[in-house]
Amino acid sequence: MRSFWDIEIGKIYFCTHPKVKGTFEVQILVQRKRDKYLVRIIRFTVEQRKILKKYGTRFVVKEKQLIEKSKNFL
Repeated sequence: MRSFWDIEIGKIYFCTHPKVKGTFEVQILVQRKRDKYLVRIIRFTVEQRKILKKYGTRFVVKEKQLIEKSKNFL
């Protein structure tokens, strides 16, 4: 499992959310606690948008919700 110091602030990652099917892309804005990050939603599907708009464009996710760095924004 990836450790928290491997997450890079400002980079784009694939992310999961318990209420959303599939993955979507988020930008890491700041580390909140050891395993939590404030993220901004970058890319998602129309179906995911319906659910994610309830959370706004920024919200906190746990490290385990971050799957891998997005290759779309390298």
